[in-house]
Amino acid sequence: MGSLLCLAQLIFLCLLLFYSNFQATCSLSNSSNFPSSTNLCRHDQNLALLRFKKSFSIDSSASEDCQNPKTETWNEGTDCCSWDGVTCEMKTGHVIGLNLRCSMLHGVLHSNSTLFFLHHLQKLDLSDNDFNSSHVSSQFGKLLYLTHLSLSYSNFAGQVPSEISHLSGLLSLDLSYNSKLTLEPRSFNKLAQNLTQLRDLDFSWVNMSLVIPSSVMNLSSSLSFLRLSYCGLKGNFPGSMFHRSNLQEISLWANGNLTGSFSLFNGSSSLQKLVLSYTKISIYLENEFSTNLKSLEFLSLCGCNIIRSNLALLGNLTQLTWLDLSGNHLSGQIPSSLANLSQLKDLDLSHNNFTGQIPLSLAKLTELSSLDLSMNRLIGPIPSQFSTLSNLSSLVLYSNLLGGVIPSFLFALPFLDTLLLDDNLLSGHIRTFQYSSLSLINLSHNNLDGQIPSSIFEQENLLVLRLASNNKLTGEISSSVCSIS
Repeated sequence: MGSLLCLAQLIFLCLLLFYSNFQATCSLSNSSNFPSSTNLCRHDQNLALLRFKKSFSIDSSASEDCQNPKTETWNEGTDCCSWDGVTCEMKTGHVIGLNLRCSMLHGVLHSNSTLFFLHHLQKLDLSDNDFNSSHVSSQFGKLLYLTHLSLSYSNFAGQVPSEISHLSGLLSLDLSYNSKLTLEPRSFNKLAQNLTQLRDLDFSWVNMSLVIPSSVMNLSSSLSFLRLSYCGLKGNFPGSMFHRSNLQEISLWANGNLTGSFSLFNGSSSLQKLVLSYTKISIYLENEFSTNLKSLEFLSLCGCNIIRSNLALLGNLTQLTWLDLSGNHLSGQIPSSLANLSQLKDLDLSHNNFTGQIPLSLAKLTELSSLDLSMNRLIGPIPSQFSTLSNLSSLVLYSNLLGGVIPSFLFALPFLDTLLLDDNLLSGHIRTFQYSSLSLINLSHNNLDGQIPSSIFEQENLLVLRLASNNKLTGEISSSVCSIS
């Protein structure tokens, strides 16, 4: 009986010892490699993020468009997977997403940064920060799981490393608005060759002056968005690029030495946005253009090389929300068919040679927020029918031959921010503004008379006021002007 009792005690002690060792092992595993039930983040990932945070200061001038210092929520002893901007994989605790856009980060991003310890990253956004002319490290090429990489607006400099081409799974690559960055032909060719799944590419404001434009044809056939504005591209841009069935956007703005032709082609296109402003690419605004680009929503052809044009056909592009044909020496009357563009929000026909009156039919464009017909030779009155344009925030008609009085509806538009009617033949009184939304008012060089209304000086956000060269204006400057900040 005693021996049985001893045996039972021995078994109990063994089980107790096993259980203790098992608990210790589990505890060690949780703390070093695997997330616990209460703390999803892996310990090594937590440390890497905290060290990354400490390598930068928070500076309000480092983020211009928006300010959201996300790393301020990163505190020791808390779960990094709950931190602002951090996304984790639920099962493993690996950090797979890091969105630090607009986080006011300032400092140098070194090649030994602990950022590059996060090997499981799939999405990385460091845009709109100030990395103080850091070079884009070749270490980015080791983040092999990346599908989305954005370093835009972040003050990077130097050469774009060819190691970026190792990220063969990239769907989106954005290095835009880093004007000190340079992309050499060898690196671009590697990118084009290896990033076979790429759908969205933005190198705007990156120096690509040595890259041959024809090499863009080597980019992924999956490409939907191509943005290469202000890149210093020169030479012949391949017209066949415009024919790609997947492309929804091509932006080549401000490549002043870029030639080629936006050629006529058969079949429909998926293009929704086309920006060829300030290039020398030849453009033919004829029947095939309006027939094949039915999906077009945004068309910017400012200062272009328009060879032939039938502007009336643009009325067939009924999906347009933005149309800019400024600075093209276009002549004749503004076609009334533009009234078919019922979704249009922005219309700019300025700096041309249009004649005749402003078409009354444009009053049908009730979605318009911005209308610019300045620097033409338009005559007649500002149509009172434009009272239907209740969403207008900007009306720019300066430097024409417009006459008559300023229509009363212009003084009652609730969202009007910009009113530029200078250098015309307008007469009559300036009426009382019913809203205080205006920041820019220029009525100079007309034939206006009567008293200056005090409501002009009650525009809380007023930046510019010009009433000069209206010799018959009278009255006093209201003391309200002193409260304009």
